[in-house]
Amino acid sequence: MPDYTFERLSAADHRFLLLEQPDTPMQVTGVTIYQAGPLQNAAGGVDIGAIKRRIAQLLPRLPRYRQRIRWVPVERQPVWVDDAHFNLDYHVRHTSLPLPGSLEELKRKAARIMVQPLDRSKPLWEAWVVEGLEGDRFAVVHKIHHALASGERGGDLIQMLTAPDPGEELEDPRPFLPRPEPGRMELLRSEWRRRLSLPTQVRDAVRWLRDQPGGLRGELSERARAVAELLGVGSEDLTATPINGDVGPHRRFDWLETDLEHVKAVRRALGCSVNDVILATVAGAVRAFFLYRHTSPESVDFRVSAPVSLQDVDEELPTGGRISPWILPLPIGEDSPLERLDAISAATTRLRESRQPLGAEVLSAAVEWTPSLLLSLAGRALARPMPVNLVVTNVPGPQQPVYLLGCEMLAGYGAAPLMAHTGLGISVTSYNGRLFWGFNADRDLLPDLARFTAATAAAFEELARAAGVELKERPPAAFEVR
Repeated sequence: MPDYTFERLSAADHRFLLLEQPDTPMQVTGVTIYQAGPLQNAAGGVDIGAIKRRIAQLLPRLPRYRQRIRWVPVERQPVWVDDAHFNLDYHVRHTSLPLPGSLEELKRKAARIMVQPLDRSKPLWEAWVVEGLEGDRFAVVHKIHHALASGERGGDLIQMLTAPDPGEELEDPRPFLPRPEPGRMELLRSEWRRRLSLPTQVRDAVRWLRDQPGGLRGELSERARAVAELLGVGSEDLTATPINGDVGPHRRFDWLETDLEHVKAVRRALGCSVNDVILATVAGAVRAFFLYRHTSPESVDFRVSAPVSLQDVDEELPTGGRISPWILPLPIGEDSPLERLDAISAATTRLRESRQPLGAEVLSAAVEWTPSLLLSLAGRALARPMPVNLVVTNVPGPQQPVYLLGCEMLAGYGAAPLMAHTGLGISVTSYNGRLFWGFNADRDLLPDLARFTAATAAAFEELARAAGVELKERPPAAFEVR
């Protein structure tokens, strides 16, 4: 038995490394806001030591957070190995806002942090504790590389930091004993052994397909049609819009809150899903923003990407990834909010019955069997992003208050990474009866990001009125000063 340990990255995770460029880091970012409470010290700051101990306590359950990337010689295949020099102080940073620390200052601080690329020689995550926020609050700006986020099966650090019990006790963390990593020749031999085993993997895959209800021929035909459908969507040219163009090295970050019960009331009134309501709201916001920018919405073929799960609970064959993008048109040319909603609901219904996710699964499996050297040489030609104008993510969260060492979490905003020529990403997160919208934008493409945020709020109000839903006033959680 070898005395070293490593794990090969999946093709999907490798793809995120290939997609990354200096101005478009492939990292998921978020901002969570807490009431300082018991972590507030006598000077008005935050007990950063307690937060570090809490994170150190969780890391044994998150092995990827103490692993770094190594590359197989010649093959250029990335693998995970334990970081023998792991230092928590490098990953948990401490900063503050200029007094009085406003939410606008926090947005600017978060925008500067989220665009800084992660150091690939270290584990691919950081958490910045930001103190000095007015109203006796503090924030955590966290970022994690997409390759780590999708490859870590143990959970998410930020979700695990909080608990529904405000009185959770802080335990002493276990010491970290890194496992030995292989040398260059061990990595190369292992990759060649894997290559020699590929015929056996193909044979097993064929047997699995043969045992499916449609038989081998039917299953192969189905998957071939799925790939053709997905490639057909991906081959279309991207329409030029005010939010699409060359993405630079600077960001703007903004956010918005809506009442989740209001969204559910619209869903019930119109007989659709919450995700349909979110996408219809985005469609209305894009339409209003384009009109403001003197761009005719009717002349734009506007496509949006939204993630959908690929992984089946009983899946026996590896998919190479757990999510795949839905790609659908947004009907921004429609003037009526109800017609926009109906068009989106019909499109999402078709996608549930379509072969797009299956096509992505087949391509991921095929890339798993592609020699890593060829994948690296093809680089961005094989791993280029789909031609979409906008990425919208929708992540459900806990619907009761959660606490970080007794400090109540008030709000949580996500920031979807920007890809080449995609100057805006929208991340929607639900928590404790609220929807938290995070808007991550290129600083030069969207100098008027605040107007897009306001257009989103107005678009939901327009949709709610059309659905006959009365919106009751409720102060946003993150703006409450207690």
